[in-house]
Amino acid sequence: MSSGCWPTPLYRQGALLAFRRGHPAARKKLTRARFNALRFVDTWIADGRPREGHKQVSAQLARHGFERNVALTASHFGAAASAALASDLVAGLPERVARHYARHLPLTLASFPAPLGFELEMGLGWHERTHTDAACRCFRELVVSALRPRSARA
Repeated sequence: MSSGCWPTPLYRQGALLAFRRGHPAARKKLTRARFNALRFVDTWIADGRPREGHKQVSAQLARHGFERNVALTASHFGAAASAALASDLVAGLPERVARHYARHLPLTLASFPAPLGFELEMGLGWHERTHTDAACRCFRELVVSALRPRSARA
């Protein structure tokens, strides 16, 4: 692999929508018309599988007549949450990430209005130059140990 090592699987989970606290759409049921009128910040993570999560979410929503109007693309979940926090954009985030941000930031969370029908796979990636570095390997092991579900830990 030329740019990094991917992935070490961590966990799988669903996704939630994150709105800034006080967003008018967060107070109402997300009908198809309301959802389709929203503007979204999307997240494209460079993980060797560009836009796979985006494609899966968009395809599943489209099967139910929902469409995301993407106004901004972010390179990581923190940037997506920050954009939602500072605007009327809505961010789709992995559930654990969304709940963490909502505990510390004025964000309101909501379920997607249609079943996604799959879980997002969260994993840990790193640059190949750190692959054999002992300190980096130790740090990766700590991250994996902390984030994997107890049933998956060795």
